[in-house]
Amino acid sequence: TAERPYRFDELSETVIHTQVLSICHSSQDETKRFYMMGQGFQQLGQGTVQEDNWVVLWFLWHSFRYRDNRESGASNGAYQGYGGE
Repeated sequence: TAERPYRFDELSETVIHTQVLSICHSSQDETKRFYMMGQGFQQLGQGTVQEDNWVVLWFLWHSFRYRDNRESGASNGAYQGYGGE
């Protein structure tokens, strides 16, 4: 089992999808207008449509990525992929 703080790859697709929609729908108007640019719908079957949002998903992924790389020991303030020069 995973322990807190969770890594992004430890979360199920269902949890990620639920949180993406929660963040999108509960955001303030100033932020929501940007989130709505990433809104999409996918046809899953007869009469079944799934909403998703790539902007919020990208934000979540980068938030986890930054936090996970920061905790991995980057002592000079740099994160993985950038040498800080």
